[in-house]
Amino acid sequence: MYRYLRDPKLYTEEPSDFPCEKCGAMMYGFIKGSTCGCVCHNCGWSIVRSYMEPIIEDDGPYILQLDAIPDDIRVAAKLVHCGYIEAKSRLQKGEISKTGTALNIAETAQNLKDKGYSFKITPDFPYPY
Repeated sequence: MYRYLRDPKLYTEEPSDFPCEKCGAMMYGFIKGSTCGCVCHNCGWSIVRSYMEPIIEDDGPYILQLDAIPDDIRVAAKLVHCGYIEAKSRLQKGEISKTGTALNIAETAQNLKDKGYSFKITPDFPYPY
């Protein structure tokens, strides 16, 4: 699974800008999974809400284009989600690309990077892979 980075200032254990409504002590921000909020270390009072990583909410579309044609047709077929014959045809035309959401493209980019393939993503991809 693709691993993405959170903004460090969102989950540091530093006091927030507002006091606890119950006891008046400073609240501390946190993110755990898909939940974020503030908690009072003094009395335990908290306020929470749903939190989704920006990459999950980014529907794109982004286009991943291979810079070099892979020698292995299976790599091309898997990238564009097609059969062997269609992948071979696309390879001959130089049309090996994939369009998808940010999370989908990030996972594909990570797999290609691990295998040593060179590619580009348009528009500019703001997430690490």
